[in-house]
Amino acid sequence: MAREDALTNLKLMLGINDNSEDNLLLVLVQDAEQIVLRRLFPFGNANPAALDDYTDKIVEIAVYKYNRRGGEGEISRSENGVTQTYESGSIPLSLIKDIIPYAGVPS
Repeated sequence: MAREDALTNLKLMLGINDNSEDNLLLVLVQDAEQIVLRRLFPFGNANPAALDDYTDKIVEIAVYKYNRRGGEGEISRSENGVTQTYESGSIPLSLIKDIIPYAGVPS
């Protein structure tokens, strides 16, 4: 799926109906793509074509990053009966655990 499709899906999931945040959303999609690529190819030699199988995961990570804006690094907070705690400093393992890294044997 093309980056534009990921952007469209991200806007739908966030309920954004205009183009006012397109630049921010595109940066989030690009960042999510890099997170997926680093997980898929931990030893380098990344193949961007592999991202086609992870478009839904890219959008999911971008939604997570959008919703965490302004609360980066927050470990715990309680306010008016609402408690927020983040799993890790970056992306929670629960979002990336099903991304299976590629491995190979040197020739």
